[in-house]
Amino acid sequence: MAENSTFVQPSIPKFDGHYDHWSMLMENLLRSKELWSLIETRVTPAPENVTAEKQRIAQENQIKDLKVKDYLFQAIDRTILETILNRNTSFDIWEALKTKYQGSTKVKRAQLQALRREFEVLAMGEGETVNDYFARTLAIANRMITHGETMEQVTVVEKILRSMPERFNYVVCSIEQSIDVTTMSIDELQSSLLVQEGRMKSQKQSTDEQALKMAGAGRSNGRGRGRNSTRGRGRGRSNKDLVQCYKCHKFGHYQNECLEWENANFCEVDEEEMLLMADTSSKYNNTKEEIWYLDSGCSNHMIGTREWMHDFNDKFTESVKLGNDSKMVVMEKGNVKMNIGGKLHVITDVYYIPGLSSNLLSVGQLQQKNLTIVFKHDVCQIIHNEKGLLLTTQISANRMYMIFAPMILPTYMQVSQVNETKLWHNRYAHLSLKGLKTLNQKHMVKGLPEIEDIEDKCVDCLSGKQHRDSIPKQAVWRASHKLELVHSDICGPINPTSNGGNKKKLDGKSIMCILLGVSEESKAYKLYNPTEKKIIISIDVVFEESKSWNWNKQEIEAEATNNTESHDGNVAADIQQDGYVSDSSDSEELTPRTRRPPNYLRDYVTNQEQENETNVMQNFSLFSFKEDPDSYEEAMKHDVRKKAMESDMEAIKKNDTWELTDLPQGVKPIGVKWIYKTKYNEEGKIDKHKAILVAKGYAQRHGIDYSEVSAPVARWDIIRAILSLDASNGWCVFQLDVKSAFLNGDLSEDVYVNQPLGFQTNNQKQVYKLKKALYGLKQAPRAWYNKIEAYFTKEQFTKCPHEHTLFVKNGEGDKILIVSLYVDDLIYTGNDNKMMEEFKSSMKEKFVMTDLGKMKYFLGVEVSQSPQGIFIHQHKYASEILKRYMERPEMHVAAVKRILRYLKGTMSYGMWYRNNNEKKVTLVGWTDSDYAGDYDDRKNTSGYVFSIGTGAISWSSKKQPIVTLSATEAEFVSAASCACQGIWLRSILKQLKQEQHGSNIVYCDNSSSIKLSKNPVMHGRSKYIDVRYHFLRDLSKDGMIELKHCKSEDQLADIMTKPLKIDSFCKLREGLGILDYNCIG
Repeated sequence: MAENSTFVQPSIPKFDGHYDHWSMLMENLLRSKELWSLIETRVTPAPENVTAEKQRIAQENQIKDLKVKDYLFQAIDRTILETILNRNTSFDIWEALKTKYQGSTKVKRAQLQALRREFEVLAMGEGETVNDYFARTLAIANRMITHGETMEQVTVVEKILRSMPERFNYVVCSIEQSIDVTTMSIDELQSSLLVQEGRMKSQKQSTDEQALKMAGAGRSNGRGRGRNSTRGRGRGRSNKDLVQCYKCHKFGHYQNECLEWENANFCEVDEEEMLLMADTSSKYNNTKEEIWYLDSGCSNHMIGTREWMHDFNDKFTESVKLGNDSKMVVMEKGNVKMNIGGKLHVITDVYYIPGLSSNLLSVGQLQQKNLTIVFKHDVCQIIHNEKGLLLTTQISANRMYMIFAPMILPTYMQVSQVNETKLWHNRYAHLSLKGLKTLNQKHMVKGLPEIEDIEDKCVDCLSGKQHRDSIPKQAVWRASHKLELVHSDICGPINPTSNGGNKKKLDGKSIMCILLGVSEESKAYKLYNPTEKKIIISIDVVFEESKSWNWNKQEIEAEATNNTESHDGNVAADIQQDGYVSDSSDSEELTPRTRRPPNYLRDYVTNQEQENETNVMQNFSLFSFKEDPDSYEEAMKHDVRKKAMESDMEAIKKNDTWELTDLPQGVKPIGVKWIYKTKYNEEGKIDKHKAILVAKGYAQRHGIDYSEVSAPVARWDIIRAILSLDASNGWCVFQLDVKSAFLNGDLSEDVYVNQPLGFQTNNQKQVYKLKKALYGLKQAPRAWYNKIEAYFTKEQFTKCPHEHTLFVKNGEGDKILIVSLYVDDLIYTGNDNKMMEEFKSSMKEKFVMTDLGKMKYFLGVEVSQSPQGIFIHQHKYASEILKRYMERPEMHVAAVKRILRYLKGTMSYGMWYRNNNEKKVTLVGWTDSDYAGDYDDRKNTSGYVFSIGTGAISWSSKKQPIVTLSATEAEFVSAASCACQGIWLRSILKQLKQEQHGSNIVYCDNSSSIKLSKNPVMHGRSKYIDVRYHFLRDLSKDGMIELKHCKSEDQLADIMTKPLKIDSFCKLREGLGILDYNCIG
């Protein structure tokens, strides 16, 4: 009898964007239809004047080509199909898809590099199964092969063996030792690992069953007294035939041996794959754990609470980019279980991001699970391609789509049982467990239940009965050679125990402590007594591992209070006097008190938060505003930033900085971006918001886009010298700020930049050719300096040859105008108001300036000017330093606590330049050195200080580059360095009309160095000193520098080279001119 057989038509594989997988399936289908040749060779129409047979073959090929096109049209989505409708043949359609989705050779090579990197770092997760890991590995390997990689099976086998977790270590070792890996196939390896995985699962289930038992092991009736055994004699076994179980009421076993009792302690959870049930809800009072938000902009499911995750992979790391370009780190990936419609459902591949406040369901990830998401008329529907409608939810009041489903936390089955052993232990006046068991076994008390061992220690028993442990009779380690171990002891003075020690009969014999570790000095434990705040070394210790110290509760002041609190003040007084407590069973715990930080921490910002402030701080962190935007889009949200950008563009146009032109062929333009800064005044308040258009100078090429880049800036030695000179003469210092200073610098190179965001013209292909510099260009500082230098030269200023940022203009007689330049900030002073006003007006005509008036805040230094003098300090900067290092006090305070205390205590200190009405100032110096102060390389530290008027203007503390052989040589080397700085300062003062007549005195506290600087004879102490340091002799001979001796207690440079006592430190600090602002006047 013939059987009727039906052939199932193979389904056409749908194209989902993955070309490699789809092309393999489609090729197999076309080959089975004998149509693959049409993809390999393009079908062409038959030419004219051919035979009838060739025309017939050409027509058949065209019909076959139409069939192939029909298959392709059915496999391709409509959106993709619309882009290739103009292709005539199936060959053209296939090539278009291949070019678009597989890419060119360069693209495939780049993709192959990424796949190689992914294959190298591949590793099996702890919660991942063998099948899942093999599928993930083979998927990457197959993609590499399709991209042109030559990969043999042995490469994949060795990679899998290298990346297995620790639980497979012995299996991997046995495979590598017993089998030739080069001949082993991937299927054989997977089979071996699956067998081992199944064995480990069965062992784990057996272990879990034992861990879930309520009671301990069964009774033992053997000889002796074990921990859980009864007392007995003889070797025989007891007859259990007459024993009846209290659980199943069957004979032959005890209750703790009952199998039904063991099976009663297991719970069975039926976990299903994720299936969203149809559910519509309009209630919004659900808790956070019950709400999930559908998010189309979210790439993966995300939660912020780790306790909700099951089967997580803690080795998975990833990062998620937010809308403001910031990133959040994904710590783990796992599954989440939800209760929907009374059934358990699982959401897989959920990212855990610490700090995430809401649960997010990714629309894209749901679509990858064969789900269709439809948003229509304020309703969202989730439809399965095979099972139909799964879920419907309406839009909420805040235009969000929410799904309500309570979480199922990962829990273990626990069965609690009332333990009456502790109760009867207290009822029988803290009788030992051994005594209670004796009462029960000998039936001395009726109604006494079965006595079991308890893990918790009785605190009252420890306090009243604990005794000292004996010293071990035999040491763990013994000496094997003479004098390898030496015992020694010191006796006396002896303080015999007496009643003066206040030890009484009813005092507690133990105290509660916290284990710190093992003592380094003896075979004992190191303990901390939190009540008395002491460290104790002792071997008499009983551990309570299940308890911890509660720091939030009130500390117990007396050792033997037994946690009892009396409600009567007189009774409490009697208890304290007599040394015992009443036998009252109504004891209460001490009420918790509010903990306050110590007084010495009141001036610090600590990381200790109150419990009720935690949520407030979290809410504040969600709405924290960052002063300076990171992007143009963020800046456009604030009007002040818009006005700042418009102001900067106006300055660019006003300076004629660029011109719009077409980009020359072969020239690459430089990109530009907006930088936003907030400028603060001396009080720390916002002065103005700045927007600066910056060129991306890192794309410039040397010799093409730029040549010279360096530009000088003012040194603080010069600025302090100017301030000291002004204070001595009673002058005022003024400050100017050049707006968009770099835009004034002329360029000699041809530089092209793109049009900036927000200010593009209609023709965005055009670029700007720079006439003048922009911020960010490598030559911008140099161009600006050349511009301002040319201006000063034109205005008859003289540039100081020793300091190129110092410009001086001499007027009639002794009139002088001094200008110091630091990029776009200028300070100027002089003795003629007319010259200063003319200079300010001239600068405003030439450049766009901001007149800041008297100098108040310059490069982080606050300046206070008065008729009595000039005081400079860094109160605001010191405050910022203290805040920065108090963010993590547990890390920083230990290292720099002393420095931070000094900064906090001296925030009102600064440099005081007093008005002493001296028209001519004198330069005085101090030089000093320690000898071999660095214990690592034995090099010295040189230090010097120079002052004019009443305060120091220049100082240094620097390690010497050589190792000296004597203190004389160390002092001589330091004096030579000091002399070089002195020569430079003399030249500066000469430019400021403060020429130093005669030699300047430099004080030194080493007589040998002074004599060596004056005596040209070479002897044993000086013949090995480098020639360059003998430059000091020439200076002394020419009458420019003179070394004079001073006492060590008057040596101001001593503070630069070595630590000092507090009295000496304060004296030398005052000698430098550093005073408290409150003490001035």
